Amino acid sequence: MRRTVRATGSASVESVWLRYIRTEAWTTWAPQIRAVEAEAELRVGLRGRVVPVVGPSIAFVVEAVDQQARTWQWRVRRRARCGCVCGTPSDPAHRSGRKPSCASAAPLRS
Repeated sequence: MRRTVRATGSASVESVWLRYIRTEAWTTWAPQIRAVEAEAELRVGLRGRVVPVVGPSIAFVVEAVDQQARTWQWRVRRRARCGCVCGTPSDPAHRSGRKPSCASAAPLRS
């Protein structure tokens, strides 16, 4: 079973993408994250830990990053995979210049 979450806002596609690829910015858009223990920018093979406000930290490894398509995928815990698509060129909002949209899809269970 997969779950998809979508969000729109007034920020530009580029600024939203930068918030995703710069791990130090994750706490600014994800209030459930207290800290990220990782290098500053997403890259394939990057390993780190997300420290939530409540609960144990969660290990991750970045499996794919496509700067041009503004997409990335990571593996958290043992088997769960999720990724982000951020205002890609195929997104109608991106082509029309409207507000960017971001979608994330992740399995509910690993």
